[in-house]
Amino acid sequence: MNLYGDLGNIIVLERRARARGIEVTVNFISTGDTLKPQKTDIYFFGGGQDAQQVEIGKDMFNKKESLLKDLHNNVPALAICGGYQLLGQYYLTGDKQKAEGLGFLPIETVAPGTDTRQRCIGNISVEIINEQTKREVENYYKYPVTKNILYTLTGFENHSGRTKILTKHNLHLGRVLRGIGDSEIQGYEGIRYKNTFGSYMHGAFLPKNPHIADLLLSLALQRRYKEKFISLPLLDDDLEWRAHEFALSL
Repeated sequence: MNLYGDLGNIIVLERRARARGIEVTVNFISTGDTLKPQKTDIYFFGGGQDAQQVEIGKDMFNKKESLLKDLHNNVPALAICGGYQLLGQYYLTGDKQKAEGLGFLPIETVAPGTDTRQRCIGNISVEIINEQTKREVENYYKYPVTKNILYTLTGFENHSGRTKILTKHNLHLGRVLRGIGDSEIQGYEGIRYKNTFGSYMHGAFLPKNPHIADLLLSLALQRRYKEKFISLPLLDDDLEWRAHEFALSL
């Protein structure tokens, strides 16, 4: 599943790592492939259409044991839209097809119907409210930018599902500044659970949010090298932040 520029997220992670002299191997896991635990440093799950999401959901159960073992052991992951939904309990499509999720994220997603006017479409801006994420972004990301910008996210949402977090713990990634996010009622967007980030922000997400790209890389390196890893070398992200601030104004 790789709609709406989602593969750009992989390109960004790869290029930002290699710009620091870090070699990267990208493995694409498709339907029918096997997945072995403890072989992956970062997972990425993209978005897809409802029919494909139901089909992918069936296949992911063959990989469930290995995948959940890694995610529970804090392997970093970014899951966008359909990937976000499939890591939850289930996704009920607008025509009442049920895609069973892997049950890792404490969320459920329900689409209100098949009318395209019920979709959540447009630019979205978010303020990070997850305290762990705020601390880590400030610790690992060294480009000089003010905190009121550092704690913002931008992207483009296009989804019919409305997502609800099924726990009293505050796992919301951010508060919606502009757009819809998880649902019109809540006013929140995304989730942070262990080292897994779920979001509806396409666009692709990471080119507009270099601090999150570096956070994912840093979490992976910290997990692998422990105290030997301190922080990533600084990159010139002037262009990225100009794009970010412009997106915030849309």
